[in-house]
Amino acid sequence: MDYRLQAELPAILNRLGLRVGEYDLVSLAGSAKGLLAPWWRPWERWTLLRQIRLAQKLHGITSVLVLAHDDCGAYGIADWDEENETQKLDLSRIRVYLRNKFLDLKIQTGIILGTATGNLHLE
Repeated sequence: MDYRLQAELPAILNRLGLRVGEYDLVSLAGSAKGLLAPWWRPWERWTLLRQIRLAQKLHGITSVLVLAHDDCGAYGIADWDEENETQKLDLSRIRVYLRNKFLDLKIQTGIILGTATGNLHLE
């Protein structure tokens, strides 16, 4: 995960009703872009899906929240509007993909904005 998000992420999740110690946090750099990309290696996809399966089996999770963030190096898109639209499309596709993989989990997505300025908030 981008170091610029780490300090504020618990507060962002707290505003969503997720308290520290009440969720499993899985962080894989570039996964919002890569999960459905043909260039992502099979083991990378397997690793992410395995983490979700383990959290479901061991901790009884009922939902998954996939977050992207602006000013993302993995996307490498300088234009904010273009990056935002691309991420929204990717997250929409990820919701469908994960819903088909995990029929009994609620799949949510979001984009953290303000990464470059440090004024973080969830779109």
